[in-house]
Formats: sequence, C-alpha cells, structure tokens
Amino acid sequence: MGRMCLLYQLFPVLLLSYSVFCLFFFFSFPHPVHHLPLFVEKPDFCFHEKDPGTCRGFFSRYFYNKETKLCEIFKYGGCLGNQNNFKSLEECQTTCQGMGNDTSLSF
Repeated sequence: MGRMCLLYQLFPVLLLSYSVFCLFFFFSFPHPVHHLPLFVEKPDFCFHEKDPGTCRGFFSRYFYNKETKLCEIFKYGGCLGNQNNFKSLEECQTTCQGMGNDTSLSF
C-alpha cells in the first residue's frame, strides 16, 4: 500500500481537505473548452447550390441548404457537381450545419 493511501486511512480529515482543495483547484482555472472560438466560419462551398452533376446516376447524397440552414437529401448523378455534396447526413452536418457565418441569425 502506498504512503498516500496509508495517510488517508490514518487521517480521514486529510482526505476530505485534499478533496476540497482539488475541487477548488479544478474550478479556479479555465478549461480547454473555454478557449474554443465562439464563431467558426463555414467553408464557402456550403453556400453553393446543390448540383447533381452531368452524369445520369441516381445516388442519394446530402447538401447544405443555405435557405433552410439544414442538410437535405438530393440525387447525385455520379460525376462533377460541386463540393456541397456529402455521402452522409452526419458529414454534411459536421461540415456546414450549426456553425457561424449564416446571413441571418435565428433564435
């Protein structure tokens, strides 16, 4: 058994004091989450119109709709198009939805 464990068994008040000190220390200093930017810009391609491309395939993809501010499904032809074209809803949402620089604020 380590010395600290033995000390805490012999002196329970010391353990309580140490716990209170740790809580004070934890809440006294800023945490990394406090340093995150409050405004993160969307990539420019999030504002491009959906573009099915020139091929005639019929693939389900997602695009960020700048009007509704949501990721929506569309049919992609399989070639060309633009970067506002995501294979999954989650990828679209992570890249474009819920970030800054929309033209209007909604509450």
